[in-house]
Amino acid sequence: MSSKIFGPVPVCVGSFSGAGNVGKLTTDRICASLGCQTQRSIVSPGFPPQVTVTIDGQVRLHQVELRSCPGREDLLFFSGDTQSLTPESMYGLAGEILEAARSWGSMDMITLAAYVGPSEDEIFGATTDPGLAEKLERSGISLLRNGIVGGLNGILVGLAPLYGMRGVPKRSNSKKTFLDLTKYGIFRSI
Repeated sequence: MSSKIFGPVPVCVGSFSGAGNVGKLTTDRICASLGCQTQRSIVSPGFPPQVTVTIDGQVRLHQVELRSCPGREDLLFFSGDTQSLTPESMYGLAGEILEAARSWGSMDMITLAAYVGPSEDEIFGATTDPGLAEKLERSGISLLRNGIVGGLNGILVGLAPLYGMRGVPKRSNSKKTFLDLTKYGIFRSI
């Protein structure tokens, strides 16, 4: 992870399904390209009462996967199949993910998702830390100045300070059909 923005300590990056699955697909693509391996799977009773059918025709419960990459102790990824159905289960699952990230040594919780709205900017961010907001802007990430970050992607960054971490929601503009990840957004910081 770029020490220019987040420092030399581990960060936790990921997403849950949402608008267009931009964050989840990005997380899964990064994990595949870095050869990440699942370290832990979390199943929540708050997930919808259904299973996921895999590409090989098998079924499994919805889950959140925590993944690490060989040779990249500075990164921990999470990827969730779905959002929890109730606020209570969202807060419980967020606490479990944040506790796992804290035990990994993460100091930052970064969630990825789409930004749906009118703007010419490609990448947006916000943070729970004022000093980090300045670093995000200097790195070319436009700050979100209003709005809501919903679901688990929002709750994770909102609760992060209670676990000794900074929270950072990063959003990519959803108006394009393809986002060059090597030029913009997430890969710019990794």
